Amino acid sequence: MLTVFHSALEIQSALANKKEIGFVPTMGNLHPGHLSLIKKSLQENNLTVISIYVNPTQFAIGEDFNDYPRTLTEDVAKIKKILSHDDHVLVFAPTSDAELYPHGKKVITATGPCDILEGSLRAGHFDGVVTIVKKLFELIAPHRAYFGKKDYQQYVIIRELVKMNQWPIQIIGMPIIREASGIAMSSRNSFLSPHEMLSAIKLRETLLQLKSVIMSKNYSLTQINQQLADYNKDPNFNYLALHTQESLAPVSTLNQKMILLGNYQLGTTKLLDNIEFEGPA
Repeated sequence: MLTVFHSALEIQSALANKKEIGFVPTMGNLHPGHLSLIKKSLQENNLTVISIYVNPTQFAIGEDFNDYPRTLTEDVAKIKKILSHDDHVLVFAPTSDAELYPHGKKVITATGPCDILEGSLRAGHFDGVVTIVKKLFELIAPHRAYFGKKDYQQYVIIRELVKMNQWPIQIIGMPIIREASGIAMSSRNSFLSPHEMLSAIKLRETLLQLKSVIMSKNYSLTQINQQLADYNKDPNFNYLALHTQESLAPVSTLNQKMILLGNYQLGTTKLLDNIEFEGPA
């Protein structure tokens, strides 16, 4: 069963006294990556809530807020297709910003690794992210919340948000779902031309090459950092970086759990991808 709510008061009332709520926050334009989060929540919870809301506070000036795809009817149809007869799903799709920002779009300040990587490119982006996530968590009070690891920095920052507020919410990071070509699925892939879709694979290929170099044990950390610097001379790379998995701290040794992250730009579209791995012993 699927029910759509447009009012914050209505969704809050529908959730009163519910146990084992799973939550999947989205901006809509759902693809198989989003659906993988929903399927996981359906497996692990009695009730799943999916928010579909293009949040204005996480878009910087000049970004694609007005152009971001809004496809609620199609999104609801996609969700219905993956439900079994005994699944219980609520979709929260507010019809106006006032449902979540009744007192204006005042943002809070993000903590954690919010000034590097995406934070260095998109001023105020993570402030907008934690503002809307905080509002949704307080409204829905989920027991588990599901986030795709394509946006790995966001995943780390939201874990920090939950820890700071001492909320009893389990944050579950889900693997990246990929196109047949290997590129990470994203709503923004729809902005790419056929030629750009072919070029987009370079991000994935570069991350795999760098991982292979690190795992070969033939290069020191200094040499790896030099290779990263060389790759970053490519104007299409907004960044290519190596960090620790847990906190996105700088890497000081190669024998630990690490993540390679990249932001690759084609035209006005910025693509994200990453690879998690444990360095050579």
